[in-house]
Amino acid sequence: MTSANSRDAGLRQTPRLGMLVALTSGFALSQAYRTFAALMAPQLQTDFAASPQALGTFAGAFHFAFGATQIFVGIGIDLYGIRRTVLTAFPVVVAGSLSRRSAIALSGWCSARR
Repeated sequence: MTSANSRDAGLRQTPRLGMLVALTSGFALSQAYRTFAALMAPQLQTDFAASPQALGTFAGAFHFAFGATQIFVGIGIDLYGIRRTVLTAFPVVVAGSLSRRSAIALSGWCSARR
C-alpha cells in the first residue's frame, strides 16, 4: 500500500513542477525585460542616436505598461481565478516574447544588409 501511495503522490507533483517551471521562467523573463534598458543603454544610445531622456522615456514606458497590465491581471484573478487567468495570459506572454525575438533577429538581418 505504501508504494502505491508514494506513486500517486509523485504523479500529483508532476503538474505542479511543470507549473512552477513555467511561472519561474516567466518571472525570470520579466526581470530580464525590466533591466534591459539599463544594461543596453550605451549601445542603444549609439545605435538609435537617443538622448538619455529618450532612453528614460523608453524604460519608463515599459514600467507603466507593466503596472497597467497588473491591474488587468488582478481583475482576471479576482473574477476567474488564478488558473484560468494564467492559462489565458501565458500564451499571450509567450507570443509577445517570440515576436520580440523575431524583431531583434530581423533588425540584425536588416543591419547586416547595409
